[in-house]
Formats: sequence, C-alpha cells, structure tokens
Amino acid sequence: AVSFLAVSDPVAWFVKNALGQDAPVLRPALDLNLFKTEPAARPPASKGLRIAWMPRKNKASALQVQQIMAAREALPVPVTWVEIQNRTPDEVAQILRSCHVFMATGFPEGLALPPLEAMACGCLVAGFAGLGAWDYLRQALPGGYLPLCPLPELPWQKDGQADISGNAFIAADNDALGLALAVEAAARIALRDPETYSVLQQRGQAAAG
Repeated sequence: AVSFLAVSDPVAWFVKNALGQDAPVLRPALDLNLFKTEPAARPPASKGLRIAWMPRKNKASALQVQQIMAAREALPVPVTWVEIQNRTPDEVAQILRSCHVFMATGFPEGLALPPLEAMACGCLVAGFAGLGAWDYLRQALPGGYLPLCPLPELPWQKDGQADISGNAFIAADNDALGLALAVEAAARIALRDPETYSVLQQRGQAAAG
C-alpha cells in the first residue's frame, strides 16, 4: 500500500483524479518575521517600475516576457528587472520589499513559495501558477485564465471589495504573451491606482498569513 501527502489543495486534487487516492495537505511554512512589508523600502512607481524575477524558474519564458514588453512599450515609465539569484533569504526579502511587482515563472509547482513570499513583502504578483499556487492565488484579470481544479473561497475574498476580484494576475503556464499582458496589468495598477494597489497588497499579505 502507498500513501500520499500533498503540499497544496491543487496537488491533492491531482493525486485524487490521477490515482484515486486521498492525500492530506501539509503546507510549507513561511517565515513572516523575515518576509514582511516595509513601505519605505519601495520607491514610488512613478519614478520607475521595479519587477523582481527568478532566472532559475523557466528562464527562457521569463526572458521572452521581457522581450515582448520591451517591444510593446506599453508602460509610461522605465522598467528595471531585478534578478533574484544566489541570494540569502534576508537578501531575497530586501529585494522583494524594494519591488512593485513579482513575476512568477515557475511551473510545475507543488505550492510555489516565491509568489507567497513576494505577497508577504507587498509586491503585486503576476505570473504562472504552476497548478500548485492556485492554493492561494485567485485571478484578478477580468476574463483571465482559470484552471480545472476547484477554487474554494478563501477568507480574504470576504473583504467586501466586490468591485475588485482576485489577488494576482495569472497567465496559463508557459504563455509568454499572456504573462506579459498580466505583468502590464499589475504595473498599471501600481502606477495609476493606489487604492486598488493597497487592496491587492492587503489580500496578498492575508494569503501569506
């Protein structure tokens, strides 16, 4: 007999549908003493947009997104792509606190901690969910991509902000153009809509908590 543990609800759903076996969920822990927001560390987006990304997570897709965005020239401010690579956890947290958007390019994922760490640090998240990150991500793009796995209501979805749905801007895995558009959508909120930016930051921190 074989038994299973899953790190997220979507993975448990996958195991159940692929193998017919139940898999209790045991999620990884997030150090909220380290990954936390410090508003003073983040410069105004109007002076230039800072987007964090991890080259070790499907680098080819990430670079294609950057090339698409450079070709589109859709954002009115310069964009700085901030690599997170070969850094200590403390350095990762400092970088995330200094950025406006985190571009998540990991797939497949059992849970995906980097987007959750980014949310805890106050970044807006745009990216691939890799299946597992649907455990805490909900689509904020109107008409945007949704997975086959069930998406139960999460506690932060009851915050009363009915005109703003979701907490992240999600593209289908490996859809470079879709991700470029998702990053641009997050960037426009960071640049032009401080009220929505604040709501999304609060939702991200609630998801991380």
